[in-house]
Amino acid sequence: MAGLSSPGGGYGDGLPTPSSPVGTNKKPAAPSTCDYTIGGVKVQFPCRAYSSQVAMMGKVITSLQRGQNSLIESPTGSGKTLALLCSAIAWQRTEAERLTKLAEVEYQQMLRERKERQQKKREKMRERQEKMKKKMAAGAPPTAKKRPGEALESPVVKKKEEGASPEVLTIPDSDDDDDFVTAPRPRKKREEQETKCADAAENGSTGSPVIPGIKITVLDEESNAKLYDSDNEDPVMTDEEDIVGGNPPMPKVKIPKIYFGTRTHKQIEQVVRELKKTAYSDIRMTILSSREHTCLQSKPRNMSKTELCHELLEQAEKKTGPGCMYHRNVRSMANHTSLKHSGLPSPWDLEDIIKVGKRIRCCPYFTARELMHSAEIILCPYNYLISPMIRKSMDIQLRGEVVVLDEAHNMEDAAREAASMNLELDAVQEAMDDCEKSGRKSRLPDTYAALAQFLSILGTWMDKTKDSINDYKDFNQASQVWTGTQLSAIFSNLGIGEERFLELKAHLQKMVEDATSSTGMEDDWNEEERESPNQTVSAGTRTTLENLFLVLEFIVGPAKSYRDDYRIALVRSLTRDHKSSADENGWLNPRRQPQSRWKLSLNFWCLNSAVSFNGVSEDTRSIVLTSGTLAPVDSFQSELGTPFPIRLEANHVIDKSQVFVASVGLGPNNYSLNATFRNAETFDFQDEIGQVVLDVCKVVPHGVLCFLPSYNMLEKLIMRWQTTGLEETLSNYKVLLHESRGRGGEEFEQTLREFYDVVERTSNPDVGGPSGPLLLAVCRGKVSEGLDFADNNARAVISVGIPYPNFKDTQVELKREYNNAHLSRGLLSGSDWYEIQAFRALNQALGRCIRHRNDWGAIILLDDRFSKNKRYTQGLSKWIKNMVYHCQSWNQMYAGLGNFMEKYARPMIKCESNHDEAEMLGGQ
Repeated sequence: MAGLSSPGGGYGDGLPTPSSPVGTNKKPAAPSTCDYTIGGVKVQFPCRAYSSQVAMMGKVITSLQRGQNSLIESPTGSGKTLALLCSAIAWQRTEAERLTKLAEVEYQQMLRERKERQQKKREKMRERQEKMKKKMAAGAPPTAKKRPGEALESPVVKKKEEGASPEVLTIPDSDDDDDFVTAPRPRKKREEQETKCADAAENGSTGSPVIPGIKITVLDEESNAKLYDSDNEDPVMTDEEDIVGGNPPMPKVKIPKIYFGTRTHKQIEQVVRELKKTAYSDIRMTILSSREHTCLQSKPRNMSKTELCHELLEQAEKKTGPGCMYHRNVRSMANHTSLKHSGLPSPWDLEDIIKVGKRIRCCPYFTARELMHSAEIILCPYNYLISPMIRKSMDIQLRGEVVVLDEAHNMEDAAREAASMNLELDAVQEAMDDCEKSGRKSRLPDTYAALAQFLSILGTWMDKTKDSINDYKDFNQASQVWTGTQLSAIFSNLGIGEERFLELKAHLQKMVEDATSSTGMEDDWNEEERESPNQTVSAGTRTTLENLFLVLEFIVGPAKSYRDDYRIALVRSLTRDHKSSADENGWLNPRRQPQSRWKLSLNFWCLNSAVSFNGVSEDTRSIVLTSGTLAPVDSFQSELGTPFPIRLEANHVIDKSQVFVASVGLGPNNYSLNATFRNAETFDFQDEIGQVVLDVCKVVPHGVLCFLPSYNMLEKLIMRWQTTGLEETLSNYKVLLHESRGRGGEEFEQTLREFYDVVERTSNPDVGGPSGPLLLAVCRGKVSEGLDFADNNARAVISVGIPYPNFKDTQVELKREYNNAHLSRGLLSGSDWYEIQAFRALNQALGRCIRHRNDWGAIILLDDRFSKNKRYTQGLSKWIKNMVYHCQSWNQMYAGLGNFMEKYARPMIKCESNHDEAEMLGGQ
């Protein structure tokens, strides 16, 4: 590979050979490393890298050196996270050295030029002194020269003697030579001046004017010569560099930061674990998160932690309450040195900083934000980087920085969502009431009244328009859709068009300043305003209005270029609370019916990912976008509206014998496993899937994952299996767990902890009972996205059907139409886009199985479409489709699976023997 070199020579396909482990003498606790020199950058890798990892690091370094964007597809389990971290940080340190040396050269050059300027000034001053001495010796009166635009001044040095009064001005008794020409004066003024000089002579002066309170001292020739002696300070030098004296400090070098974004906070934990294995573990870092994850206050019943935080901060600012005791101590941990002294060395994860925050009573949320200013690498969910609202609220500045987006296969969706908004009528009403209430007790009544009127007009229009909605997709939902241009016309008719929007935007800015901080506005307040109470809107209202105006900026405001990239839908839908139908263990209870209610919402759907992604790509130095499932990569470039000139599709690091991949279209009872909607609704299909899962659980030890296309199918399967008794039969072989729709973060974490606990408990084959857990999950859910199920956590992954998006979903239908209308931009056709969405989600779920080079497991595809049509197999990841075997019957599948498990499960290959390498190479 071009640009790769190593002291030890090459190996394999011409790739560099790592040198002997280094670094152990410097840091006893640091892991030994293998060094690679790639593109002139020395990369310290914690072990011997796979060829795919070296290729990845080469592409990353090339991307950062050139300031270009790159798309890198590397299969799950190939160690891409570790390669990303090592290559990006290695480049950053090399770049820091280069910029520092460059700054030193420029600084020395500046000093030399400064010295030359000073020398020229001194030489010119000496010439003047010589001419002055000659004039003085010849008895010629000195004259002063007035420069254009300057007042006429004599070379005067002002001294104030201690205890002396009046002030003394020391004036030389001779002026400069012929180079200084006195401007001609009218005869009358000249006579007046001569009279003043004569009066001054009578007072003991010699030709100098009398200035009240000032005593005039005329120097003799010797004193005058000393004043202009070259060893003394040059009175003509007026540059700041000569007045201050000494050399200016060397300018601080700006080193590009690395923003490392991944999909979830759970995946950030994995990134931190990978970082700890490297020689770069001493890097200054921080993790950005939400208050819901890091706030130390107890969660109140009637508000979120975010709202509580804003309320406590407002109390402290306005001195109306005690505020937050944790926020007061943020300064004690606001830099990496104090953080280390507090017992939190780098790298750390959220759990670590929360523990330290509790111990020293310091807010982890604001501490992490303060550390961002001095951090070299910032870890965060990548929606923090894509969303303009979050970037603004978190004060994330991306200009000139490096952005690495890991597990970014759904970046297109994330970018569209970042520029979209869902506004419920209830939220409009609450915000309007809040503005009206605050306006009555605010110093800005007109501002709050204007915003309340705007919300009233919007809410009234939504309420009236709902009666004309007649496009029913099903019994539970109806909608009416407008383009951005059509909505702009509607808003103009309502009196809230572009001109009024700009006025309201100015009111919003005033409201935000008033709500977030009164500091800076007090100078404009009169005494009555300062003493009067000032009520502001809630954090929820501010967020609602800011998000709404951000979207309206593209539709109603001057930024009209993206207007028709939006579709605005007024949706009336029947919603159900599924938690009301769950039992105490979280399992759905068919006897409990979920509660339902009608909801009216105004949805601003952005159909162009470039609307929000351009805000990132235009500012950053480079974007490195990676995942195990990016193909086709051309669609990423066209959808995101950003060029990615550097690309890589890496191979997997495992041997084919380590994976059993097969598809089957018939179940044990020869019933079709075609998972299309109509067939999947039948009890025969649901029973057949249950029998297949039972057979797999009988032969596969340890953890088994089963991914379904939707929560709807998952819920129906659970209810059916409970009714038929299959759930009880399954529990004899596996501990049943499932991913639930709408579960909060804590409940999901609890499910994962229980899953891992069962795996650990059942690892000993001598222990009776179930052989491990069975986790039912959904494609595009949290389980399928980047979580690590290495080794015994997932010895088999079952996928049921193909997870196509809901064809009847209004947003899906609009996106298909939008793509068909913009094929000239390089977008995929609507049907191709629809197909890609399904297989990216499927491939991401299948990748939970193989997590490192020594891992092994089975992948079972349940759907007859894989064997009937090659295009379905072609949609699979490259490393999977090259291994898949299409079974003609379930017996054939079952026999092949049994033989594979006999080979691997019986000897039980001890991953512990290669545990260090597996852990090192881990990665997503």
